Amino acid sequence: MFDVITSSFCFECASSDKEMYIRSVGNVSRLLKPGGYLIIMGCIGASYYKVDKYIFPVCPLTTEEIRLIYERNGFEVLNMETLYTDGNDPDIADDNTLEDNKNVFTLLARKVVS
Repeated sequence: MFDVITSSFCFECASSDKEMYIRSVGNVSRLLKPGGYLIIMGCIGASYYKVDKYIFPVCPLTTEEIRLIYERNGFEVLNMETLYTDGNDPDIADDNTLEDNKNVFTLLARKVVS
């Protein structure tokens, strides 16, 4: 059991759909001590990312869906911020675009002591 767990761009990339994302958050929750902290950075609204010529699916979630998933998995969301990106500007997008995320979020949550 851990006091703090961090993750950057993992849950949405390891989950092809919302149910899988929910299960992933639940699995990580079981590794965290009650009262422990979860620090997350992830994509909002992404549906893919690319590595070289290979395209991988990503679970596209909204900010509201993300917050609810953590709350329903026994977390108190202490802070959630959206970091706006310009990576999807149609004037600069081309075949080398690595992902199609709408924005990026950071989340700080504490596992509720039950």
